[in-house]
Order: sequence, then structure tokens, then C-alpha cells
Amino acid sequence: MTDIITLEGIKQLLNNESFPIYVFKELDSTNTFARALADDCALVIAESQSAGRGRMGRSFFSPEGSGAYFSIKLQVPDLYQNVPFITTLASVAVHKAVKELYNKTCGIKWVNDIYLDNKKVSGILCESPDPSHVIIGIGINVYPSAFPEELESIATCLTDTAASVSRGDLIAHIAKSIISMTNSLPDTSFMEYYKAHSIVIGKPVTFIMNGTAGSGIATDITNEGALKVETPNGIVTLSTGEITLRFTD
Repeated sequence: MTDIITLEGIKQLLNNESFPIYVFKELDSTNTFARALADDCALVIAESQSAGRGRMGRSFFSPEGSGAYFSIKLQVPDLYQNVPFITTLASVAVHKAVKELYNKTCGIKWVNDIYLDNKKVSGILCESPDPSHVIIGIGINVYPSAFPEELESIATCLTDTAASVSRGDLIAHIAKSIISMTNSLPDTSFMEYYKAHSIVIGKPVTFIMNGTAGSGIATDITNEGALKVETPNGIVTLSTGEITLRFTD
């Protein structure tokens, strides 16, 4: 494999930014490592993760050499007020990078997944270790890998050939975009892009709310990132949680 992620390469791509950058051959989880850091801002990258984590306690398949696995720790002013926007701005950053660097037409599945050809190509996990910091963990399937059987039909990768775009390029592009949008809060103009590239609006979905299953048609995403679903019992607004999207031919 010629697409190797190095500390020197990442620093150069980030124009030698002053915040700490950590690059590892393997970690249990980049989010877990970032959580233990005292730095206010840091970028943590791993070639592979032995215990990569997704939302709802699920694992994220992170084999060596095939993906981009990284976490960005940031200090966010008024974090409590801005929490709803962290995952959405990260989703926008990943979507734009894939579109601009790989010329791929992707979609955003509420709230935090990037889909390509109706399959998941990237996931995002945001965590807050304290009242002023956020950790944005991102996993992207870049090159083909032998997915576990349970993922074969629902996961995909960005490219099946060696690309002119390195994984370092992809990570740096996303990191710069996330830092820029976070520093610009409370400007939330990125929500227009998020809504415009949603693959959920107008589609039938199922969801869990307060421990009860429901279903309906996703009708809108609010300016705060909540999903509105029209159900037989009226409009339900989901501010957090997860949905299942039923793709149709």
C-alpha cells in the first residue's frame, strides 16, 4: 500500500497548524485517546482501531490501511447551546470533502451517516468529555476491505482503485472544514447544505422515541437539526436518536 498516513505529511497538509497531531499505527479508539488528552484542540489519527466505536454502543469496523479513522478535539464556546450543530456540521464537512475530492454523489442520513449508492460509507460519533470540549470521531471506508458478513450488504467504500487523493488529503480537508465551521458558530448557515443533501426527507422511516417504536414519513429537518416525521398520530419531532431508512428502487 502506497497511501501511508504520516505525522509529517499531515502537518504539511494542515500548513503546520500549531495544535497537537497524533498519528498511530493502531489504537483501540481515536475518540478514547482524544478524551484523555489535556489539549484544548488536537487531531488524533489511527491506521486501524481495535475497538472503534459508533453510535448506540455499536462498533465501527476499522481495518488497517483501508479507511480514514480520526478524531478532532475542540474547545467550543457556548457548547451547551451549540451541541445540536456539532454532528451536523461534521456531516457537512465529510460530505463536501467526498464530493470535492472524489467527485462522488453522496447523501446525508439523519443524523450522522454519509451514504453512497444506498450504503454507508462514513459514520460520525460526537462526544463531550466536559462542559467546554467536544470530540468528533469520524470513520470513512476509503478502500475495499473484507467487510464482516453483517456489513457486506449495507457498507461500501469510496473508491476501488488507488486514487490521486490520499487519505491524508481527505483527513486534512475535513479537519480544516470542521475547525472553520466550529469557529464560526453561532453561524449555522451550513444547515442549508445539510438539509439540501439529506436522503431522508420524503422517505418512510422507523424510529424509537421514549422507548416506543414508531414509523412515518420524514417531512423536514429544522434549523436546529431535529427531524420531523409525519406519523398516523401526528407530527413527531426527533431531536436525537436514530432512524431506520427504508430504501426503495
